[in-house]
Amino acid sequence: MPRSARRNAVIVGCLAAFFYWAYMFVKHNSYLRNMIPFADDPYDAVGSFACVVGALLAFVSLLRAFYPYRSGPDQQQYLYLVRSQIAVALAVLITVAADATATARNPPRWFPTYWGYVLAALAAFTTLMALAVLQTLLTSMPPDVKTRRGNLLRAWLVTLGGMLLLALFPKGMLGDVAAHLFAIILGAAVLFASMRLFLLALAPDGSRKARNVEQPTRLRNADLWRRWAGAILLGVLVGVCAFVGEVAEHRAALPMRRLLFIGSVYTGIGLSGIMLAYLFLGEPLGFAPRR
Repeated sequence: MPRSARRNAVIVGCLAAFFYWAYMFVKHNSYLRNMIPFADDPYDAVGSFACVVGALLAFVSLLRAFYPYRSGPDQQQYLYLVRSQIAVALAVLITVAADATATARNPPRWFPTYWGYVLAALAAFTTLMALAVLQTLLTSMPPDVKTRRGNLLRAWLVTLGGMLLLALFPKGMLGDVAAHLFAIILGAAVLFASMRLFLLALAPDGSRKARNVEQPTRLRNADLWRRWAGAILLGVLVGVCAFVGEVAEHRAALPMRRLLFIGSVYTGIGLSGIMLAYLFLGEPLGFAPRR
């Protein structure tokens, strides 16, 4: 494995850790949590899933970078490594874009105040940090891998369309449980759809022509089911962890029926989010069979 790939894996891990800290600081700071416009869904869903998936992909990147390959990673394995690193930077940037959409929609909540300036400075620093990491990753890619401008334009259009959907989502609908769940799914879909399109544009698969000539190996059904089972198990685990964190944060005694209801909602949200992540990102990141 090239040293640059291992160095980039460490850098991406630091970015994911900083992003998680910054996101949690903004949400739990006593001055910021009541003024940030993006504490509500679907904006909050974008940031929450970006934190979870970004941390998981940073861990995957470290595993792939430091895995003791016998003869070194092949071209496809190296592409998956680079994409997993780029995906972390994209998760941060798309979250900042969603948060900026929310703040532009509700300027009186944060501007002009001291903590509003602190929020803007933190967002600007996070954006610059993610852009610097992304530029480092792009310059470290093999010279034969070139960005596809047509795919990049499509990624920009889809992302801008997603931000427009977030901006136009009626906040009054959040009082209804079904509409609130839809807002969460909408936020996750915007995040992962944008990430997929940018990944395929910034790090295209140069071996596509060769695969059309050769007969691709088919994964057995048992292996395919194991992949889906792993994604489902991860989604349930994410939902349970979110539920436990929510209960521990509020520290309020709730009736068992209420706990079961909240637990099932959080588990369903975690499962739905990870399933969307797997559907959109599983193939580009090497977790699902290629078409």
